[in-house]
Amino acid sequence: MFGSQGSCGEMFDSNWLALVRQYGAAFNLPEGLIYGIGERETGWNQWAEGDAGCSCGPLQINWCGGAGMGYTCEQLKQDLDLSFRLACERLWYLYQKYARWDLTARYYRGEAEDQWSQPYQDDVLANWQHYDDAYGGTGP
Repeated sequence: MFGSQGSCGEMFDSNWLALVRQYGAAFNLPEGLIYGIGERETGWNQWAEGDAGCSCGPLQINWCGGAGMGYTCEQLKQDLDLSFRLACERLWYLYQKYARWDLTARYYRGEAEDQWSQPYQDDVLANWQHYDDAYGGTGP
């Protein structure tokens, strides 16, 4: 969540901002989209684990059957460059497939539709807008 000063949530600091900017530029992705995913998934908690331990790190890379196959949960939490690279590769793949940023956001968590697909998309897009309000950008 964003504070009253218009800054990003308490876990998001200049180190995260540098990674968002670096990987946004490297993969030609909107910085706000990357921020929106990280804020929605873990609130930028590097040590987070979800999906019964199958999704790890700040961007919740799935190592049990997703983009993180071949890596351990510990690697995905400790190696932030690895986590960002894998997340951005997935985002780029989704954008190439759907050619829409809203659907790229929606399907980051998985391409099967369920009761969480729309709320997830809405949360990511709202976070993206907050990022752009704080750091500049064109919004979702």
